[in-house]
Amino acid sequence: MTIPPRWRKLIADFGSIKGRLALVVAAMAIGLLTTIAITNAYAILTREISANYLGTNPASGILDIGEVDQALVARVRGMDNVAAAEPLSIVETRVRYADGRTGRALLFISPDPLAQSLNTLRVENQMASPPANAVHLERRALDLAGIGLGENLSIEIPGSGFMPVPIVGTVFDPSLAPSEQEQTVYAYLSQQTFVALGGRPALEMIKVLVADDPFDQTVVDQTLAGIAIALKAEGINVHLVQSPNAGLHPHEGQMRGILGLFLAFGVLAFLLSAVLVSVTVEGLMAQQIRQIAIMKTIGARTAQISTLYITGIAIIGAATLIVALPIGIALGRGLAGIIADLLNFDIVDNSTPPALFAAWLVTGLLIPVLFALRPIFRATGTTVVAALSDLGIGRGSGASGSLSRFVARLFGSSGQTLLALRGAFRRRGRTMMIVTLLALAGAMYMTARTVSNSYQASVDIAAAERGYDAEFRLTRPLDRSLLNAIAASDVQVVTAQPMRRAEAAPMRPDGVALVRTYPDGGHGSMTLYTLPGTHNLAQYQVLEGALPVERLDGQMVVNQGAWSLLGRPSIGETVSLSLDGMRFELPLAAVIRQYMTPALVFAADTDVAAMTGESDTNALRVVTTPLSPAEVEAVVDRVGQQIEGADGGISLVITGDLMDAAVSGHVNILIVLLLALGVLMAAVGFLGLTAAQGISVIERTREFGIIRAIGGQRRQIITNLLTESLVIASISLPIAILASIPLSTALNIIVGRVTFGMALPFTPDYAGIGQWIAVSLIGALLAGLPPAFNASRLSVRETLVQQ
Repeated sequence: MTIPPRWRKLIADFGSIKGRLALVVAAMAIGLLTTIAITNAYAILTREISANYLGTNPASGILDIGEVDQALVARVRGMDNVAAAEPLSIVETRVRYADGRTGRALLFISPDPLAQSLNTLRVENQMASPPANAVHLERRALDLAGIGLGENLSIEIPGSGFMPVPIVGTVFDPSLAPSEQEQTVYAYLSQQTFVALGGRPALEMIKVLVADDPFDQTVVDQTLAGIAIALKAEGINVHLVQSPNAGLHPHEGQMRGILGLFLAFGVLAFLLSAVLVSVTVEGLMAQQIRQIAIMKTIGARTAQISTLYITGIAIIGAATLIVALPIGIALGRGLAGIIADLLNFDIVDNSTPPALFAAWLVTGLLIPVLFALRPIFRATGTTVVAALSDLGIGRGSGASGSLSRFVARLFGSSGQTLLALRGAFRRRGRTMMIVTLLALAGAMYMTARTVSNSYQASVDIAAAERGYDAEFRLTRPLDRSLLNAIAASDVQVVTAQPMRRAEAAPMRPDGVALVRTYPDGGHGSMTLYTLPGTHNLAQYQVLEGALPVERLDGQMVVNQGAWSLLGRPSIGETVSLSLDGMRFELPLAAVIRQYMTPALVFAADTDVAAMTGESDTNALRVVTTPLSPAEVEAVVDRVGQQIEGADGGISLVITGDLMDAAVSGHVNILIVLLLALGVLMAAVGFLGLTAAQGISVIERTREFGIIRAIGGQRRQIITNLLTESLVIASISLPIAILASIPLSTALNIIVGRVTFGMALPFTPDYAGIGQWIAVSLIGALLAGLPPAFNASRLSVRETLVQQ
């Protein structure tokens, strides 16, 4: 088959720049596969997280009543717009691991956990002949507990102490975060088993599924509030209504937001890499300008020539798609699997929606063509006379005076530097594109390091401000003086602070306390602590208002998390809270900053006692002498035994190490992904720099020939081109540093609000900045070496006859 002349020319033209084309295809493939991977992961994750969560038939809400029986459950089930109702209890308690440490546990108790119709559980592993009075663990809790099926786990049953309980199986509950992240063992047991182990016989809550419009938040809230009001009219006090976001997994909103951010950067990387097509085509057209004029002279039309090169670019786009598509799809599935594992749900179907394939095909083929149109039309639209007289020497080249002075300060003002500066800015648009790529890559890398550093700074601030080493939460209140005496009896306890702790919630005008809390008790819960004075809050930064001088009488203080849940009331505004269903109102005095802390409210012990009629304390915070984590655990055991000996009972002990471990895994994946995006964008940038320098060498071939003809050495050409690469990289560095500041600030806000309800403290990572400077300069040298050596190998004759 005979190939028409115009197609032979296209093949020859592209063959003459095959090295640069390979770089462009590689750079575009990186940008495109990044976009494909993130969009594919986004599509899979948003579909699967919803399917996992909704597949359990999640309850629309939970009514916390305190004591329920089957008759009450049946009455709720018969109310308007109620499709189903089931009883349960959620007990916060402790487990003791094999190494003696204690940890947090949540016990989910129902008549039969494996047969419930709401928030259903999928059995993953099950003993063939399970013993009596055994429990199932959530599948991720088995590793945290460090035990296997059939082994006993020591679980503290309120009122009965630690009991060895056999583990007979594991279940999958996608509504819960992984156990290792929350440092919490999730256990599921029947009401009969709980009673046999020494627990109280009555269940405390009712799960409710709304019949009509269960995904309409307004309808759900109205239905649950209506049930609470109706029960209150019957003399039944609903302490709290838990109404999570209708139909949404607890982490779905966070996941969508973070993936959307990554998608924006992925698309940006692809668009910037597509600019390389424009750069490469511009270089190609500069080489072919005279041949195009000859083609026009013998009868070729502008449209024919333009179509020829547009078709060639479309072929390049297709080649990029062939490379990027399978890799991007595989990476997207891998990313989806990592995030699904992080959020504790399964990827059942990892297929890609057909609409995405269509979008990728259109994007991969159309974007390169669009970016190539300008240089193609400019070259093919040139008149024959102008094309034949073109010498390939651009006008208006060089950098501005301020930029020249900046580079001169960096590299000196020698003739070599000035020559390199002129060469680097011969094509300003091309140079600025490469500078932009490198700057964005550096900004991404430095942002990832800054966010990681800021997160660690918040952990350090929290540890410094916390003011206690362990908090004991009691199942039964004890007298304040008794708790003080217990703490004082341990020589390693420096100070002790007995306090009253109560679950709190915003009180609506209709008297219903409704929160967006999920079954694990997090994501929207709020707690009130009583304090005799304000000295225990003095170490925290005040965000709004001012702390009372000595006591809190007649006022309340909240942290940033509680302030947000309460609707950010003004200082002095009266805030209405529900404490076990009773209204508690005080004006707001101040808002304080607390990292690594849930939503907390602080009020005077006298105010709470006046409302509840109880002055005993059910929480104790202790400060120990400087001890290792193991020694703190020993103090916790000794004090805990005395509290239990005084008939206090302990539901949970929170230590600083437990709090640190519970939040440390939440941002690691974010940091890793940010660094990966930075590396990908850096690869695109350095490939672009190599391609741009290669094009510059072609355009300046005669210039190099003249340098050689007047006695210039090969090493001078190499030095010149490498200096150009360093100039471009150096200009990108301050831009990268400046761009990383708003980007880091934005991500600090996003990550901080997700984890702590407020922005992370901006803490630059200067080591990361230094690392990027080194990577950028070394990468620029490596990127500049291939075109520099190619230019140095050109003979004088080859350069002077170049057309």
